[in-house]
Amino acid sequence: MAKERKGQDATNVVRQRIKPTPPSSNAWAEFERNLAMALADLEEDEFLILASNAEHYYVQFAGQGEKGMRAEAVSNTFLKPEFQLSEAARQSLGDLGWSEPTYVPVDGEQEPKDGSPNYYVDVAAPVPRARLAALAIKTLRKVYGVRNPDDLTYKAFAEDNTSIRFPTLKIQREAVTPAANGSGLPASRELPVGAAKDPSATPTFVLPDGGPISAQQVEADLVARITAAEEALEGALWQLARFYSMVGRYEDATAAVNRCIAGTRDQAKQAAGCLGLGQLLEQQHRYAEAEAMYARGAEIPRGPAEVAYFLHNNRGYCLNILGRHAEAEFQCRAALAIDPARHNAHKNLGLALVGQGRLAEAARSLLEADCRCPGDTRARGHLTELLTENPELLEADPALAAACRERRIRLGRVGSA
Repeated sequence: MAKERKGQDATNVVRQRIKPTPPSSNAWAEFERNLAMALADLEEDEFLILASNAEHYYVQFAGQGEKGMRAEAVSNTFLKPEFQLSEAARQSLGDLGWSEPTYVPVDGEQEPKDGSPNYYVDVAAPVPRARLAALAIKTLRKVYGVRNPDDLTYKAFAEDNTSIRFPTLKIQREAVTPAANGSGLPASRELPVGAAKDPSATPTFVLPDGGPISAQQVEADLVARITAAEEALEGALWQLARFYSMVGRYEDATAAVNRCIAGTRDQAKQAAGCLGLGQLLEQQHRYAEAEAMYARGAEIPRGPAEVAYFLHNNRGYCLNILGRHAEAEFQCRAALAIDPARHNAHKNLGLALVGQGRLAEAARSLLEADCRCPGDTRARGHLTELLTENPELLEADPALAAACRERRIRLGRVGSA
């Protein structure tokens, strides 16, 4: 009996040793951040697939340019019988926000243009990258049962099957295998390989203390250093540009901002650079050139909402100065569609309406600007001047007159743009 008990104890020890490593919240949090950064670099007709090493579960992303991005989570259509999703798992996918598959592919039949055989989510530009990354992580962990980021591989490629590397993901990369017809399959049809890799196929380096480190980790660390250095350089260039702007060295300020734009593929940063260049041109009273620069920035599809707001608002301001009031109205309304809470575009819209002779509408826009930001007295000044020159506006609009009295707006000629 003693011998038998000893054998049971030994088995327990072995089982304890081979028990999978518990998932690390910190590891997943870091991977989620890294995934969001990778999605920021996923351009139109580029694809990224994250796959479980063993079970062939995967989530994938397809860049769609100005249309945004599609994310997909594998359905039972592409899973082997032993890995089929349960009813509870399918319900969980719906609870997380995935749309259900809309069809099952049939050989020889043309597939619908819309929908997907996988669970899917479509998002418009600007892409909410953090939200998509969080959705993918929750799906991999809670539905597909992936325990650690290290249990994943990734595959990334363009429509022409050009391989793309995302070393900052810090997981193993799958090679892209060209399709038999020489063209890559759409992301919704591409099945991840998912097979474990032979460690001997990847060279290993040795640290000064004698410890081994993989080539992939070396690459990731070096890329991280470059990224940090680029971010530090970018921050210094923006500070230098602001300094040059303050002391009136506009050519030097412009050169610094142009260097920032030239050194990045990030469309959000490019849009911000156009905004900065337009502001520098405004400071030099070069309004036509500033308007053109703002227009260039507004054409960048992935600019942040705040930057897009000021590109439209500032463009409207310049158009007013240039006497192109109808165009200015259009730009101000575009800014307000992005953020109606800010006062700037209400003020500039008021001036655009004045320029078109629509004085009653102008008065209400200027009043709205004053209500939203009393600290900026320019809108109040324009409104006061408008009402002084056109007192009949108050007689025709009792509500406007009451609001002006409530805000103690007194008539007189004051203010500038």
